[in-house]
Amino acid sequence: MNMIFTLTLRNLLSNKKRTLLTLLTILLSISMITAILCGGWSLVDFLKEKEKVYGGDYHYYMEDLTWQQTQELYSQNNVDQVSLLRFAGNSFYGEKSNSTMLSIGEIDENFTQRFSLNQYLLAGRFPQDENEIVISESFLKKNNMNTEIGDTISLTLGSRIWDEYNAQLSGLTNYRGEEESFVPTKEKAYVVVGILSDVNDSKIAANYNAFAGVDKTASDFAAYVKAKNLSNSIYTEAEEVAAAVDSHVAKFHSELLVYHGITGGKGAAKLIALVVMVICLLMAASASMISNALSISLQERIKQMGMLSSIGATKGQKRLSVYLEAFLLGVVSIPLGLVVGILLSALLLSVVRAAFGETFTFGIVELSLKINGLILLVSGLSGIASLYFGSRKPVKQAAKITVIEAIRQSNNEVSKKKFRDGKIVSLVFGI
Repeated sequence: MNMIFTLTLRNLLSNKKRTLLTLLTILLSISMITAILCGGWSLVDFLKEKEKVYGGDYHYYMEDLTWQQTQELYSQNNVDQVSLLRFAGNSFYGEKSNSTMLSIGEIDENFTQRFSLNQYLLAGRFPQDENEIVISESFLKKNNMNTEIGDTISLTLGSRIWDEYNAQLSGLTNYRGEEESFVPTKEKAYVVVGILSDVNDSKIAANYNAFAGVDKTASDFAAYVKAKNLSNSIYTEAEEVAAAVDSHVAKFHSELLVYHGITGGKGAAKLIALVVMVICLLMAASASMISNALSISLQERIKQMGMLSSIGATKGQKRLSVYLEAFLLGVVSIPLGLVVGILLSALLLSVVRAAFGETFTFGIVELSLKINGLILLVSGLSGIASLYFGSRKPVKQAAKITVIEAIRQSNNEVSKKKFRDGKIVSLVFGI
C-alpha cells in the first residue's frame, strides 16, 4: 500500500503538465456543477423573496373573522404570525369619479411588515389605531389637497353597489357612473399620520389607496397566517387551525409554498425528481470529462503498471493505484472547484442582473448570489460521485494491463494516417 501510494504521488509530481491538465479538467467539472446549482438556488431564492414582497409573506388565509377569532389563531398549532386586513369601505372626495375615490383598508402592524408596505411610505408612519390613516400621494395630488401629516380629514364611508346585479363593488374597482349607487354607512374623522406612494406592485394591497388601523369591534377580518414550520402537512394543519376557530381556509399561498418545495398532490415529487435528474445529468457530463482525463493519464503509466505486474502486483493493487490518483487529484480540485463555481455563479448573476435589471429587480428585492450549505454539500458529493464514476473505466483498463502489453504498448496503437502532431499538442502533453 505504501509503495503504491508513493509511486502514484511521485508519478503525479514528475508529470506536472499532465497532472495540471487533469486537475483543471476535474476542477472545471466540479465548478460547472457548483455554478449551476448555486445559480439555480439563487434564482429560486430571488423568486421566493419576490413573491413575499409582491404577494405577502404568509401561507394561507381565512375570511370573515371577528377580532376574537383572529386572536384565538395565535394559540393554535404551528401558527407563527397573523396579519390582519379589513375592507373599511369606499369614500369619494367631492364629485364621484375614479380620481376622487378612496378605498380604505384597515391593517395591523404584522400586515405592514409581512406585505412589505414600508417601502411605499414616503413620509410619516403607519396607523396604530382605527382613527389614524395614511393616504396615497397620487390621490392628494389628483384632488389638489394640501393635506399634511397631523391634519384631520373627514370622510363619508359607504358601499358601492352595482345596481344591475345588486352586487357590492370593493377596492379600487373602476367607477361605473350611473350603473352604480353609493350607500353611505357612517361619517369618520381620521388623523393623517403618513403619505404613501402607489402600492401597485403589491398583489393584495394594490386594492387600496388609504390604510387605517384596525377596528377591534369589526367582524369581517381577513387573517393571513404564517406557519412556524413548513412541511407537506401544512394543508391538513391549516384546515385543523381553521376548524378550531370555527372558520375555513379561503386560499393557500401556493405561489410561495412551491418555492419551499411544497405543492399539493404529486407536485413535490415531480419537483424533486426534476432536481435529481438535473444533478444526474451534470454528474454524467462531469464523469465523462474526468474519465477522459484519467484515461490519458493511464496511457502514460502503462509501463509503470507493467512494472507493478512484474513484481507481483494484483489487479486490486493496480486498480488502487488509479483510485489513489483520482483521490489525490480530488482532494485538491474539489475544494477549488467549489470556490471557482461560486465565483462563476456570482459573475453570471451579475451579468444577468445588469442585462435584465427590470426583470431581476423587484422593489427591495434583487437577484444576488445566495450560498447555501446544503447546495455546497450536494455539489461536493456530486463532484466525489463524478470522480468515482469517471475513474471506473480507467480502473478496469489498469487491472487488465499485463507485462507483455506494457512492453508492446499493444493497447495504445495509433494510426499514423489519423495522428497529427503540433506545437500546442507537444507543449501540453509533452509528445
